[in-house]
Amino acid sequence: MKAMSKKEKVLLYMKTYGSITQKDAIDLFNAYRLSAIIHDLKHKGGYDITTKLEGKSKHGRYTLNEKVQ
Repeated sequence: MKAMSKKEKVLLYMKTYGSITQKDAIDLFNAYRLSAIIHDLKHKGGYDITTKLEGKSKHGRYTLNEKVQ
């Protein structure tokens, strides 16, 4: 069985929990380029993902809305 890529892990996490932050991605998947993964999911995968800035440091939370047809 083939191991899941970081992009597949991030997508599964977002489908399961609804959203992800950079800290989540680093802690869970050792994925330091979450913005690149999100870009691929949005522009190559057709997923509707929104970004909301949170906290004093304005870190991003990426939320999966649904797949665009």
